[in-house]
Amino acid sequence: MLRIALMSRWNAACGTSLYGELMGRELMGRGYDLAILAPCNDDKLIVKSDEENVRRCYSIYRFGWKEVEKELDPGPFLNLDYNIFIAQGFGFLTCVEQLREIYSRIKEKAKTIYIVHERTPSSSPFTEFDWDALVCFDDRYKKVLSKLFREEKCRIIPYPYYPVVRGDTKKARERLNLPQSKRIILSFGWRIEDYIPLFPIIEEVNEEFPLKYVIIADPRVAIRLDDIASRDFIELRYEVPSTDRLYTYLHASDCLLIHRKDVRETEVVVSSAIHMCLGSLTPIVTTVTRYVEMLKNEVIRYSNLYELKAQLIGIFENRNFVIRTIKEAERRVKEDSAEKVTDEYVGLFDCLLAK
Repeated sequence: MLRIALMSRWNAACGTSLYGELMGRELMGRGYDLAILAPCNDDKLIVKSDEENVRRCYSIYRFGWKEVEKELDPGPFLNLDYNIFIAQGFGFLTCVEQLREIYSRIKEKAKTIYIVHERTPSSSPFTEFDWDALVCFDDRYKKVLSKLFREEKCRIIPYPYYPVVRGDTKKARERLNLPQSKRIILSFGWRIEDYIPLFPIIEEVNEEFPLKYVIIADPRVAIRLDDIASRDFIELRYEVPSTDRLYTYLHASDCLLIHRKDVRETEVVVSSAIHMCLGSLTPIVTTVTRYVEMLKNEVIRYSNLYELKAQLIGIFENRNFVIRTIKEAERRVKEDSAEKVTDEYVGLFDCLLAK
């Protein structure tokens, strides 16, 4: 029988946590025995209490900390009964040496799998460990990994999407105390200062289509930007919404705006925010970057502020491309669902254990 240990951030506002939860909860829903080994000092948690099968037993780097604990409790790693060990997020670890000391004993009891989120292999110590398999999200990642690991060890399994959740715009706005009569643009996260250059062009759109630009900032890590709320079209809210509340914001909005600086050509990335939010079927407007180079018509892109203005106006006028975008978003979410992704993992588990 499969007994699985997943070393991952959990119930936290980050991409590795989202990935672990989508796959992990699907495994649990199928009746698999799953133990979650999570950080004990994660400061970006979005829930008050964990599930019973979560053991918080090691430390990670946290935003803004200069000194961090370098601790790992070997007990759960060594004493739990499992034959599959999955890990991700080694770039966060402060206790690599302690994990390295017990890794041979983990290998004695289980097949080991690493899920590669890293932009570059050099940014994380995962390459220093002997894995039975490495999972990556697409051909870009595999091309990089194949330079360091045997190609047969590298398996492509897509990053899953949060499932389709439909909502009622009017009811969502009532719950959030947002105006019914205006267009609403939503942005969220902790790099809110990156959005400041967009304000003048959004203000121009506001003159033609009265709107509210709702910005949700994480109060623990975002810089204070209360002065920007003095603009009458901006509503700044400091909170860390649960997934349900985030989807209420999404359903209340005409679009989600994700503005990102691009990464270097040597880096490989996906957008966990898009994987989290695409299932709301709220149009996502985002910059032309490597974060979305593997997507086609599932999102709406812009490369400069004038294109952003045109795209926002097109959304508010409900032009044909908006309908196409929503249909493509729903297709992609169902194509790379947690259920289908987990099917691929179960196949990988069976393959590894048969060796």
